[in-house]
Amino acid sequence: ISNNIILLISLTLLVLCILHSIMTDFRFLIISNKTTLFIVILFFTESLINSRIDNTFFYTVLCSFFVFLLFFVFFVFNFLGGGDVKLVASISLWLGPALLLDFLFYMSLIGGGLALIKIVLMKTKKHLNSVVFTNMTYKFSRTKEIPYGIAIGFSALIMIPRIYINLSPNTPQTTNLYELFSALF
Repeated sequence: ISNNIILLISLTLLVLCILHSIMTDFRFLIISNKTTLFIVILFFTESLINSRIDNTFFYTVLCSFFVFLLFFVFFVFNFLGGGDVKLVASISLWLGPALLLDFLFYMSLIGGGLALIKIVLMKTKKHLNSVVFTNMTYKFSRTKEIPYGIAIGFSALIMIPRIYINLSPNTPQTTNLYELFSALF
C-alpha cells in the first residue's frame, strides 16, 4: 500500500471522527474521549507508517501541546468544555504549525456564527414550538451553552484538503522554530 493511500484512509477516518464529534456535540453537548483519543492514535499511527517522525513531527506535537494548554485556560474559566479542548488539540496534531492559524481563524468565524444563531434561538424560542425542531435541537435550543465542537469540527473539515496537501508524500515538509512560534502567538 502506498503512502498516499494510507494518508487518504487516515484522513477519511479523521473526517468520520470529526462528523461524529459534530453530531454528538450538537445533540448532547458531549465530545467523546474515545473519539479524540482515536484522532490522536490515528495521527501517530499514520506518521509512523509513512515515516514522518522527524523535526517537523516534533514541532507539530509541541505545537499541539501548546494549543492544549491555551485552550485549557479557556476551560478553566468555563469558556469551553473539556471535550472541545481535547478536540482542538487532537485536530491540531494533523494541522501542524503551518495550518494552525487558518484553522483558528475559521473556528472563530464559525463559532461567532453559532453564537449569533444561539442568540436568535434564545430570543425566539417561544415562537418555535415545532416538535421536529425541538427534537432536532433539544440541547442546542434549551441550554445556554454553545456546542463549540460544531465550530471546531467544521473548521477542521474545511482544512482537510490542505492537510492532505501538507502531508502528501510529494510535498516537502519544512517547519522551523519561527513557524512554530508565529503560529502560536
